Amino acid sequence: MPRKGSNVTRAAAKATLQLVHARDSRAAAADDARKARQARRRAVLEARAEGLTLTEIATILGVSYQRVHQIIHTDHHEPEEAA
Repeated sequence: MPRKGSNVTRAAAKATLQLVHARDSRAAAADDARKARQARRRAVLEARAEGLTLTEIATILGVSYQRVHQIIHTDHHEPEEAA
């Protein structure tokens, strides 16, 4: 017959594993989001260098031209990764 305390210990262990998984998933999602922002900014800068207007880029991305301006001119504190 199992002891009462063992069920509590198993439940705590399961909850701990779920929390660790949630933490790791969030960290991975944040890393993916950072990489996506960097890729988007590179693509916007390349499009501008090729002569596309802010409005054209905005239409392609589905955002406002003001947002494209922000993407281009915002000082990003995230270092660019080597491609």
